[in-house]
Amino acid sequence: MFSVSRSSVDEDSSEQEDGLAKVRVFKLGEGALYFFALGCFLDVFSTFFPWSNAAGLDWFLPLSVPFPLNWQLQHIPDSIEILSVNLSVRFASVLGIAGLFFLVYLKRRLFSNVMFVISIVMSFAAAIFFSQLGWSLYLGVYLVLVGALLKVGGFVLKNLEVEIVSGNVDEA
Repeated sequence: MFSVSRSSVDEDSSEQEDGLAKVRVFKLGEGALYFFALGCFLDVFSTFFPWSNAAGLDWFLPLSVPFPLNWQLQHIPDSIEILSVNLSVRFASVLGIAGLFFLVYLKRRLFSNVMFVISIVMSFAAAIFFSQLGWSLYLGVYLVLVGALLKVGGFVLKNLEVEIVSGNVDEA
C-alpha cells in the first residue's frame, strides 16, 4: 500500500559529510484507488435499495430494481426533481468508474481528476437534493453518502504525499 523512495535533498548536500539528509516520501496512491472504486460501486448499489420509507412502504428511485426481490416495488412518483437525483447518482457512478479507467489504463491524470471531482460533487448533490424534497431518508441515500465519503477519502489519499526529512540539513 505504501511506496517509499529515498533521495538526497539536493546534489550539493550529498557531497558533504555532515550535511547529508535523507528524505522519505510516502505515496498513498495505490491503495487509495480501491476506496474510490468502492465509493463508485456504492453509488451503483444505492439504486437497488429503497431511498425512502414512508407510510410503511419502501420507495425506490424510478427505473430501479430491488436487490432483495422480496421487497414490493414502489417507485417514487416521477418529477423533474426525482429525475435529476436519479440521473445524478447514475452519472456519478459512471463518471467515477470512467475516471478510474482513464487513470489506470490511459494514464490521463488531469482528465481523471476532473472526472473524480465531478463524480464526488454529483454524489453529494444527489443526496443533499433528495433530502430537501421532503421524503424520509432510507438505505439508498445513506449508501450514496458513504460512497461519496469513500470517494473523497480515496481522492485525497491518491493525491497525498508525506515527506520525512532525517539527518542534518544545511540552511545556507
